[in-house]
Amino acid sequence: MKKILLFALMAILFASSAFAAGTDESETPLKFKATSETTAKVIKDKSYKNLESVVIPEKVTIGGKEYSVTAIDRNAFAKCKSLKNIELPSCLTEIGNSAFYNCKSLSNVAIPSKVSSIDLGAFAGCMSLTNIVVPESVNNIGNSAFGGCKKLDLVIENSKKNVRVQYDSFTNCKSVKYTK
Repeated sequence: MKKILLFALMAILFASSAFAAGTDESETPLKFKATSETTAKVIKDKSYKNLESVVIPEKVTIGGKEYSVTAIDRNAFAKCKSLKNIELPSCLTEIGNSAFYNCKSLSNVAIPSKVSSIDLGAFAGCMSLTNIVVPESVNNIGNSAFGGCKKLDLVIENSKKNVRVQYDSFTNCKSVKYTK
């Protein structure tokens, strides 16, 4: 009976580790957490504070298994005041709450065509952003997603009726234009 119980406990521990946070075994300073059998998200880490430029890879390997990077977790890069440029993977679908909040030096970011949601405060306080094109795939823009981006000219490749824009999403942006 003890052997069966021990075996069951080991199986549970092994299965739960499949979705645990892990260090990418590729060459990147970023940390990731598996979110499903095939996907992972970038998670927050204090070591990001002094990064000036970041390339988020399309795929990462955690524990010998490959995952597609489809999300940036809440607060992942929040308050990274040195961060100037970030390259997002084409398979990205979600930019989490406050993912880049108060990254005052961030001036260059291209939102990939598979992103469907830019969550609450995702780019709020990014005062150096000047131009962003929101692809047609985005159907949700959260509260204050671009709030306080005073230099930002925002182009949304969609119509107002096809995008759920929440409260104060564009407060203090220089301009917002829908293309459809």
